[in-house]
Parts: sequence; C-alpha cells; structure tokens
Amino acid sequence: MKLIKLKIESRKAKEGLVRLVVLCIMLAAFPFQLIRAQTFSEWFRQKKTQQRYLLEQIAALRVYAGYVHKGYGIVSDGLQTVRDITNVEFNLHGFFISGVSGAATRNPTKVY
Repeated sequence: MKLIKLKIESRKAKEGLVRLVVLCIMLAAFPFQLIRAQTFSEWFRQKKTQQRYLLEQIAALRVYAGYVHKGYGIVSDGLQTVRDITNVEFNLHGFFISGVSGAATRNPTKVY
C-alpha cells in the first residue's frame, strides 16, 4: 500500500515539476514589454502634460489630414480619367450611329 502511495506522490511531484517547467518556458518565450506607469510630470504638471499630449495629437491629425487630402486628389484624378474615357467612348458610338442612320436614309436602294 505504501508503494502505491509513493508512486502516486511521485507522479504528482513529476506533474507539478512538468507544470513548473512548462510555465517557465512559456514565460521565457513571451517577450515582456516595458511597463510604464505615470511619470512625475503626469502627476505634478498635469496641465502642461495634457497640453503637450494635445499638441502631439494635433500634429498627428495634421499628418493624417495631409494623407486624406493626397488620397482624395488621387481618387478625384482617377474618376476624371474614367469620365473622360466614357465620354470619348459615348461620342464615338454617337458618331457611328448618326453615320449609319444618315447613310440608310439618304440613298435608299432596292436590293433584288
């Protein structure tokens, strides 16, 4: 009976050791990020810190607005190109149809 208890206890100890090793490997495998808490200026110079953060956000939004403006220009140019192509194609079809209809009514000929 003691032998069975010893085997069970040794098995539990091995399982616990395996879990500990797996946990250590998992912790070593995942890189840790730097943990940032509030800085001194965030505690004691809140107004200046908030103004600095807002200025950073404004600068980032201006950069983003530049990207939006540039993208809008690209899309606008592309749409104008599509409009030009469709207008040319439409005019060519119109010229063809007016030429065909004019030819059919000008000189009617009988075909026997």
